[in-house]
Amino acid sequence: MKLEIKQMYQKSLKLKAEEKVDSLEKLLIICEDTEEHSYGYLTRFELIKEYKQLNKIYSAIKLYLANVHVFLEYRFNSKPLLDSYSWVAKHIDSVFNIKQKEITDFFNHMKNVYEISGYSLRSYYQEHYNYLMRVGRWEEGFATYSRWMVESRDESSQSIGQEESDRAFYYFNVGDYDNGKYVFEAVKKGIDCPPGTRTYAYPRAVRYYFELKDWEMTTYLMQRGYEYTKGKSGAIEEVAEIMKSLTILNPKIALKLWEKHHYSFSGSENKRAKHSFGISSYLLEKSLGAHLAGSYKLKKLERNVQEMYEIQEYMDQRNGTDAYHEELMYWEEIWGNYNKRRKNKKLQQMKSEGEK
Repeated sequence: MKLEIKQMYQKSLKLKAEEKVDSLEKLLIICEDTEEHSYGYLTRFELIKEYKQLNKIYSAIKLYLANVHVFLEYRFNSKPLLDSYSWVAKHIDSVFNIKQKEITDFFNHMKNVYEISGYSLRSYYQEHYNYLMRVGRWEEGFATYSRWMVESRDESSQSIGQEESDRAFYYFNVGDYDNGKYVFEAVKKGIDCPPGTRTYAYPRAVRYYFELKDWEMTTYLMQRGYEYTKGKSGAIEEVAEIMKSLTILNPKIALKLWEKHHYSFSGSENKRAKHSFGISSYLLEKSLGAHLAGSYKLKKLERNVQEMYEIQEYMDQRNGTDAYHEELMYWEEIWGNYNKRRKNKKLQQMKSEGEK
């Protein structure tokens, strides 16, 4: 039977698109029914690749979690497991139907995978830190950051742009803006920094430079960040990050982007990205609601906002924190402060002109 499964596996790899997915799914059922774990392991990884291309995030993650258990029991090749770890760690809390216990077990099991495989825990701690910060578990996140730094004390890691970006964001989060700017602007110069790092880092850096009122850098990061992300499969979170700041700075341009990207967000399984997009919709409604009164656009904005609240309630309940609610409050406060300053500046200008 193993020879037949091997032949089916090799034949499946030569197929394309839907035929390949159908063939691999049927093969996986056979592998599970016959307890052929080695080819089941390989077949899941091939399906994960296909599901990622199709933006079937939940399906890809469930197969990956199954392979983690298979590895821990049978000790197959860990490389494909480690190669996809970063993607799964970034998306596991972005979809519904993944229970909190599954997320906790995932990180615990992956630590075992790294230790069994003999690899540095650097990448493991980096993604675990990012997850903890995303869901608002600050104390655990800062403790994990310290472990990550210990694992990163080797020369090669210092040139990895994404790690450097995350270090900069750590400094920004703890209020050390001088070090944050120093580290991030070293990344910006592109020292040993692959293009993918800019796709990841520029959109996420926008909010910090917005807070610093560094308008030139904020504008640069939004423009360049959007250039790096637009049209890229799997980059909708980055687009959503840019849109939140743009909605405050220039709501009319943000509305055009909102219309352009609305469909891709509507069809995505990534609830974290949809929540960010919902925040943009909420801010657009506050900025342009009167202008859009009675329009179909306003109704779509309102639906996005309602979905945002539903996602927020589910995610915060699952995570046991208020991180999603606090994210909305953060942007509402930023919007209020910015518009208050703009209004005061306008009144001051009118007063000055009247005195002339």
